[in-house]
Amino acid sequence: SKSTVATVVKEWTDALHNGQDETVVNSVVDTVSNRGNRNQKVARIPHTKKTFLQVREHVREKRLKRERITGRQVLDFLVDKRILEIEMDPSGIIASKSLQSGLRATQRYLLRKGFCRGQKTGKIVVNPDHIAQRNFYIRTLLANRAKPEEERRVEVYLDESYIHQHYHRHENSVYDPNDEQDLVLRTPHKGRRYCILAAIENRFRDARLVP
Repeated sequence: SKSTVATVVKEWTDALHNGQDETVVNSVVDTVSNRGNRNQKVARIPHTKKTFLQVREHVREKRLKRERITGRQVLDFLVDKRILEIEMDPSGIIASKSLQSGLRATQRYLLRKGFCRGQKTGKIVVNPDHIAQRNFYIRTLLANRAKPEEERRVEVYLDESYIHQHYHRHENSVYDPNDEQDLVLRTPHKGRRYCILAAIENRFRDARLVP
């Protein structure tokens, strides 16, 4: 009843003023600056420069190899580096709820650090493999032209038609728009080709193509 509650409160207040209740007198009361759920929490993924550089380097390496890299792959990287702890079941498999919670934490981290998702635009650099193949072709072509006419292979220019194996892929990988070292390579996005070639040869019946 109200009278009972009032009596208990009065007795407790008197004991507090008289110093008789050591539990109340010696206890520490925590204070918060804001009401409700607005206080800063401890992040599961540390927002340190070391962690950010590790994640960015991992994303850069995967994109350089044209491998798919999303929040799920970043989560695996953080778990392997023991940066993020994930609960395992007795069989050693990641628990479903722990996996979903860790993935949400990873996605929040990537968003706060400025990573984006999709196709990165900007300055495109030439693939080094293409440069090497082009240089090899020019050296072979000039060396062939320098040979005597009877030893020279015939240059045949082709008209080509082809069918692509596939088109654009992996346009949902994450990337850091502020990472200047994450270069966009000009690579054949359409995969292998089934080519149909047509050529006109000259008077040399034993003519062969320049490799």
